[in-house]
Amino acid sequence: MDELLQNLPETTNIFEPSASHKSKDSNLTKFIKSSKTSANLPNAAKKTGHSKIMTQESKNFTNVLKNPQFRTSPFSALKDAIAQNLQNQ
Repeated sequence: MDELLQNLPETTNIFEPSASHKSKDSNLTKFIKSSKTSANLPNAAKKTGHSKIMTQESKNFTNVLKNPQFRTSPFSALKDAIAQNLQNQ
Protein backbone atom coordinates (compact mmCIF):
# COMPACT_ATOMS: atom_id res chain seq x y z
CA MET A 1 0.00 0.00 0.00
CA ASP A 2 2.86 2.37 0.80
CA GLU A 3 4.31 1.80 -2.67
CA LEU A 4 1.05 2.90 -4.28
CA LEU A 5 0.89 6.06 -2.20
CA GLN A 6 4.49 6.92 -2.98
CA ASN A 7 4.03 6.44 -6.73
CA LEU A 8 0.93 8.61 -6.99
CA PRO A 9 1.62 12.16 -8.12
CA GLU A 10 0.84 14.83 -5.58
CA THR A 11 -2.34 16.55 -6.70
CA THR A 12 -3.11 18.78 -3.78
CA ASN A 13 -1.80 22.29 -4.10
CA ILE A 14 -2.44 24.75 -1.35
CA PHE A 15 -2.83 28.31 -2.55
CA GLU A 16 -3.23 31.49 -0.62
CA PRO A 17 -6.46 33.26 -1.52
CA SER A 18 -5.86 36.14 -3.86
CA ALA A 19 -6.70 39.71 -2.94
CA SER A 20 -9.87 39.57 -5.02
CA HIS A 21 -11.16 36.62 -2.99
CA LYS A 22 -10.40 38.10 0.41
CA SER A 23 -13.19 40.04 1.98
CA LYS A 24 -12.58 43.75 2.28
CA ASP A 25 -14.00 43.94 5.77
CA SER A 26 -12.99 40.66 7.31
CA ASN A 27 -13.89 42.00 10.76
CA LEU A 28 -17.45 42.81 9.75
CA THR A 29 -19.73 39.84 9.35
CA LYS A 30 -22.90 40.58 7.44
CA PHE A 31 -25.97 38.45 7.80
CA ILE A 32 -28.85 38.14 5.39
CA LYS A 33 -32.22 38.76 6.96
CA SER A 34 -34.28 35.64 6.89
CA SER A 35 -37.48 35.75 4.90
CA LYS A 36 -38.76 32.80 6.88
CA THR A 37 -41.43 33.56 9.43
CA SER A 38 -41.21 32.46 13.02
CA ALA A 39 -40.75 28.71 13.21
CA ASN A 40 -42.20 28.53 16.71
CA LEU A 41 -45.80 28.55 15.53
CA PRO A 42 -48.16 25.93 16.95
CA ASN A 43 -48.71 22.84 14.81
CA ALA A 44 -52.41 22.49 13.98
CA ALA A 45 -52.03 18.76 13.34
CA LYS A 46 -51.24 18.11 17.01
CA LYS A 47 -53.69 18.40 19.87
CA THR A 48 -51.65 20.94 21.86
CA GLY A 49 -51.06 23.09 18.79
CA HIS A 50 -54.74 22.94 17.89
CA SER A 51 -55.74 24.06 21.38
CA LYS A 52 -53.23 26.95 21.29
CA ILE A 53 -54.57 28.09 17.93
CA MET A 54 -58.14 27.89 19.22
CA THR A 55 -57.32 30.06 22.25
CA GLN A 56 -55.56 32.63 20.04
CA GLU A 57 -58.46 32.75 17.60
CA SER A 58 -61.04 33.05 20.36
CA LYS A 59 -59.11 36.04 21.77
CA ASN A 60 -59.00 37.61 18.31
CA PHE A 61 -62.72 37.00 17.84
CA THR A 62 -63.63 38.64 21.15
CA ASN A 63 -61.43 41.62 20.26
CA VAL A 64 -63.25 41.97 16.95
CA LEU A 65 -66.62 41.84 18.70
CA LYS A 66 -65.51 44.53 21.16
CA ASN A 67 -64.37 46.85 18.36
CA PRO A 68 -66.71 49.88 18.24
CA GLN A 69 -66.35 50.23 14.46
CA PHE A 70 -67.47 46.62 14.03
CA ARG A 71 -70.40 47.16 16.40
CA THR A 72 -71.72 50.13 14.41
CA SER A 73 -71.49 48.56 10.95
CA PRO A 74 -70.01 45.06 10.73
CA PHE A 75 -69.97 44.79 6.94
CA SER A 76 -68.20 48.09 6.34
CA ALA A 77 -65.65 47.19 9.04
CA LEU A 78 -65.00 43.85 7.32
CA LYS A 79 -64.73 45.60 3.96
CA ASP A 80 -62.19 48.07 5.37
CA ALA A 81 -60.17 45.29 7.03
CA ILE A 82 -60.05 43.25 3.82
CA ALA A 83 -59.00 46.30 1.79
CA GLN A 84 -56.25 47.08 4.31
CA ASN A 85 -54.97 43.48 4.21
CA LEU A 86 -54.86 43.58 0.42
CA GLN A 87 -52.86 46.81 0.49
CA ASN A 88 -50.37 45.35 2.98
CA GLN A 89 -49.66 42.39 0.71
